[in-house]
Amino acid sequence: MGRYKIQTSFIILLLILIPLVSPLAFKQNQEGDIKHAVRLNDGLPNSDVKCNITIINPDKQLITNFAGMTRADLGQYYNFTLNSTQTSLIGAYDYDITCISPTYNKTESFEFYVNQGGIEPSTTKTDTITRTTYFIGIIGLIFFLSFVFSRNQNPTYKFTYLILSLICFLITMNVIFIGLQDDLVNPNIQNLFSFLTSASFYLMWGLGIMLGFLWIVATINTFLIKNNEKYQRRFGYED
Repeated sequence: MGRYKIQTSFIILLLILIPLVSPLAFKQNQEGDIKHAVRLNDGLPNSDVKCNITIINPDKQLITNFAGMTRADLGQYYNFTLNSTQTSLIGAYDYDITCISPTYNKTESFEFYVNQGGIEPSTTKTDTITRTTYFIGIIGLIFFLSFVFSRNQNPTYKFTYLILSLICFLITMNVIFIGLQDDLVNPNIQNLFSFLTSASFYLMWGLGIMLGFLWIVATINTFLIKNNEKYQRRFGYED
């Protein structure tokens, strides 16, 4: 039964999916496109409509001042491409888009985010991370309690429970660190969390290798014991 419980737990872990994709954020030090849809009289604008963009970075510095935007072939949207220098700071950027024509003049204000993951901070993301953290943490606690209180004397199962509980703990820490990295602005704290994320990643690999080695040894040991028992029965050495 222990083997089936472990297999089921692995399947549950593999089914975890965290949707962390947003079009309103860009990765730090990478190019990105700001695409702004414009509609006039419920239709696409003609080529007479020109749009310009002004962007202010998190330090309240002007990085573009009424820069021209590129109109799509059919006018579905206007685009401005951010270069890697313009996304060097992590945080919230404010930008204004002004579209003008002989009969039209309008300015709208928006914001976008820049962080290491290119993920927009949101309540939905935070709630998802929280639920995932609790879920994996509870699984890790169950494995640890199984290690402490299990009456199964087989050391393979005992240490499997312990290793799986540690892996769950490291996964939980990784989820938290990655979530915090995307919301933090202080580069020193970001570097700390980046180091902790990398360290926990390598620790998980180490624990995975240790778990694989444990089961290889257990399988070989079981094979040798069964062969020995078969040999004893065959030659009448069995008590």
